[in-house]
Amino acid sequence: MKLITHEEYAAAILVLLPVAMRGTGQSGRCAQVLLSAYNGYDYHVSIPDLCGLDVDLYEAAITVIRGRCELLLEPHVLIQDGGRIFDELYDDWTNISVENRAKVWCGRCDGRGKIYSHYDDEIGTTCPRCNGAGRVCRCQA
Repeated sequence: MKLITHEEYAAAILVLLPVAMRGTGQSGRCAQVLLSAYNGYDYHVSIPDLCGLDVDLYEAAITVIRGRCELLLEPHVLIQDGGRIFDELYDDWTNISVENRAKVWCGRCDGRGKIYSHYDDEIGTTCPRCNGAGRVCRCQA
């Protein structure tokens, strides 16, 4: 098998990144791949989730996984401003981190982390049940 090049790895990252930064059905899957390659302790890619990717995204995901394994480089070092971009991605997807994946959406705030007193309340107050996280342990569900 031919090894992945730095260029192929970087190109695959740039295919997945814009999708991971949007709110589509495939965004979480793309974010899982990128964040698992970035920080495998806090994020894990679910292999069955890869089945839900379009062909081009699936191929990019496999290339990112291979690139991380074969080149031993985290993805943020291969793209311009990668540290900032991946820090932002990391913060945007805390709900799929290893720590939070086993948790369920908070029923009191419907996963928003805030409780609104009426429809025109734009600020809301921090949900006391989930402390603003939007998720709670299954034992509290």
